Amino acid sequence: MPGLIVCDIELWAMSIFSLRASLFATTVNTRIGRGVVSLGPERRSERDVRFFHATILVLIGLTVSAAHARDPRARAPIVAKSNEQFVSRGLNHPKSDIDIGQVEGIVDAPAGHVIQLLRDYGSYRHFLPFFVGSRVLRKEPDGAVVRMKAEILKGAVTIDAVVRAREKSVAYGGTRFELHKVKGNIERLDAVWSVYPIDGDRALVVFRLMLDPDIWFVRDSTLTNYNQVNARRTIRSIRKRTKKIPYRPPEPPPVPVEKVPPVPALPAAAEPAAP
Repeated sequence: MPGLIVCDIELWAMSIFSLRASLFATTVNTRIGRGVVSLGPERRSERDVRFFHATILVLIGLTVSAAHARDPRARAPIVAKSNEQFVSRGLNHPKSDIDIGQVEGIVDAPAGHVIQLLRDYGSYRHFLPFFVGSRVLRKEPDGAVVRMKAEILKGAVTIDAVVRAREKSVAYGGTRFELHKVKGNIERLDAVWSVYPIDGDRALVVFRLMLDPDIWFVRDSTLTNYNQVNARRTIRSIRKRTKKIPYRPPEPPPVPVEKVPPVPALPAAAEPAAP
């Protein structure tokens, strides 16, 4: 992908260079007259080359800046300096008047530890604030089908839904867990965790929560606030869970027999000296 971007930049810059060169040549040919001295082909060529190089550098700089801005890990220093080491906000949903609750939080545990907790779908009821039940119905190669029960709005509404959980690798060394409703008594249930390793054996967790129970007597603004509040509570719960459940580092894969180095031969025993 970076190679394609650079190629596109070079083609764009060469197009600009060609257009500028043709315009410059036209201007020189039409404006040379009395009292005006032509720059000459060599000076025009040097000037155009400098313009071309400057254009390439500017475009590459803009591309690198944009790529850096898209890297979630770049926000880790900002999140670390914020109150409680997390930043929350609401995001518009394209198909609902209820906003998504998003939280970026620092967890003082290795990313592998957080991934192990999120991979254990059956234990969600033990640490997610609004879940009262979670049972794996079927395991799949990249996740599971899970029945989830939750109580929201201080227990006034009970959610009973079947969700499909998926785990996948994402850019910048991250791991993402996505939970989406398959069926149940709720209009929409989406929960997405993105876990990124950062310095100091810590993890940056970006969590997005969208609950839309489609209840006529509850205002959309109330549910929007509910999503944001529970997204923050989820980050706090993950932090507590990492301190309660010990981390089990993954075991290294076994070394194939053909790659095991041979045992070096022992030196021959020396003959005892004659008395």
